[in-house]
Amino acid sequence: MTFNKNTPNIITMLRILIVPFILYAIVEKYFLVAMLLFAIGALSDFLDGYIARNFNLVSRFGKYIDPIADKILILSVLIALSVIEESGEFIHMWMVLLIFTREILVTLVRSFLKKRGMDFEAKFLGKAKTMLQVLIIAISLLLLKYFPESVYMIEYFMIVFVIVTCYSGFRYMDNYIRLLKNES
Repeated sequence: MTFNKNTPNIITMLRILIVPFILYAIVEKYFLVAMLLFAIGALSDFLDGYIARNFNLVSRFGKYIDPIADKILILSVLIALSVIEESGEFIHMWMVLLIFTREILVTLVRSFLKKRGMDFEAKFLGKAKTMLQVLIIAISLLLLKYFPESVYMIEYFMIVFVIVTCYSGFRYMDNYIRLLKNES
């Protein structure tokens, strides 16, 4: 099978473009549609990386835009879920702000290190964090659709979400500090 050299980047851009449709589905309470679109977006993250790595189509643009697309997808859906009536009382704004802060800090550190010629790619913990985030968001959307009486469980899932996200952020910062110390 052959792919155009831009195929991974096109898939990544489609992940960004699907976000408004997911947000619309959440606001209009089409939670199953939102979950299916979100799943497509999440699977596209795996697919673009797989194609880029296995068909030697990794690009500078792709390395830059892929993590941003992930953050746009995850954070946009979290914000939408935090403001709708059905789940807003269980997804607190402080949780969203902590997750947002972690994502911005790690992105800034990665950009800073790339400019200095240092590689700071996502490690296992970062990838596991993203998989857990995707799973928790998908489960939350399914709870909203099929088990509204159990929607309170979203708060417990979100606590795990915040803990894992912050822990991985602390690990990234610890690695960053060690890299800087070793460089000097």
